[in-house]
Amino acid sequence: MATIGKLGKKKILLIAAAALVVLLLAVYLGVGIFFQSHFQFRTVINGVDCSGKSIPEVEKLIAAELESYQLTLVERGNGTETIQGQAIDVRPVFDGSLKKEMSSRNGFAWPASLFQQTKIKLETMVEFDEGLLEQCIEELQCLKPENMEKPRDAYVSSYIEGKGYEIIPEEEGTTVDVKALTEVVKAAVVNLEEEV
Repeated sequence: MATIGKLGKKKILLIAAAALVVLLLAVYLGVGIFFQSHFQFRTVINGVDCSGKSIPEVEKLIAAELESYQLTLVERGNGTETIQGQAIDVRPVFDGSLKKEMSSRNGFAWPASLFQQTKIKLETMVEFDEGLLEQCIEELQCLKPENMEKPRDAYVSSYIEGKGYEIIPEEEGTTVDVKALTEVVKAAVVNLEEEV
């Protein structure tokens, strides 16, 4: 059996190292080319994980997400109510902003996406019927007059024999500013937030 000399070992190691470099370069370029038409690792668009997805795949994901969308309103006093996306006719809008977002990214910078998440918020991805939303808001239980308590400022109690005066703490109440609530809910729906 022939032995490999020192020169032969160096040559084999050099060839192996060169092959490894070529392989790594090929993987880097291949993945970079892939990410020219797909979103990079750890990419979240309006709360939807779009890692490794093409624009048509992202559009399908967003449309599917909207089918089951609901917004939960957490009320003072630990109450909750929900507004169903179907009740306000939530639907996706694809106006080219996904394509614009993808073209603004460098596919060959994909190694950075392994270590940091990219969160993208697009404002024009959702449409809904504002009239239906306002109707849903009007029907919320928290807006019924019998369910609202007015806020009260803190005050000093009457004199109590042996105790003196006490400070009675304020109560925030549960009165809702309908206009402010409507604006917050609209913004939450546009951004596909799940809770307000």
